Amino acid sequence: MCAQDRPSGPATATGACNVVISGSGNAINIKTCGLTNEQNAEWRMAFKQILEKQVDPKVLVRLLNDIKSGISRIENDIVVMNSYGSPVTGELIPANDPDPPVPPTCSMGRDAMKVYMGGSVAFAADEEQREFRAIAAGKNTLLTIKRRPQGILIDANFTADEGKTMTLINDNSFTVNANITLIRRTPDKSTLEVIDQFGKQALWIRFLNPHSIKIIGTFPVGNGRTLQIGQDAITILPQHIMFADHTCLGGGRDGLSF
Repeated sequence: MCAQDRPSGPATATGACNVVISGSGNAINIKTCGLTNEQNAEWRMAFKQILEKQVDPKVLVRLLNDIKSGISRIENDIVVMNSYGSPVTGELIPANDPDPPVPPTCSMGRDAMKVYMGGSVAFAADEEQREFRAIAAGKNTLLTIKRRPQGILIDANFTADEGKTMTLINDNSFTVNANITLIRRTPDKSTLEVIDQFGKQALWIRFLNPHSIKIIGTFPVGNGRTLQIGQDAITILPQHIMFADHTCLGGGRDGLSF
């Protein structure tokens, strides 16, 4: 970069994206020192997006340092990554949270296996049932919970738009594809949040207690369809098929199945 080589005068500017460089027509000149035309174009686009989105420089520098150092643990809700391309692994441990309120029409015992999603609950009340397909799209099983003496075990396979595995969970141990995601992990080790390459929340899962989990996310399920689970609604796109909220899902071998 080059220093300003023209005398300064009175400088004023308004608006979040205006610059004040008096003596040079309010233009910032940056010498690129041997970069190719393609690299110059990429840097111009990067600077433009940084300015347009008003990114906090301190946050940006922290993220760059995290990526460069190849941090493999995520703590205190700070986005960090393994060295690029390496999967992020860990384990979900049940917390001691109370179960959220259930719809009044639901009849289940305290020890029923439960998945809270979109204001509804999928559950398996039979204490003899060892496995419960909580979310399934045809033959594609996204989320299964299994009953064990110490509590439930979580199995899941969530994909990204390209059909690549985004997050794989096997017996509560997770593996996240760091090529296409960033991770936010809370310090209590009972919550996993996955942010996709576009900065959107792809998955949020909370291991509430030994019998219950809560899940939010957006999941491609094949044939051009996407399952969107929000705080208060479950929607299948692009058809905008909505499941009624505050619904009991399951009671048998399957919960949310479509």
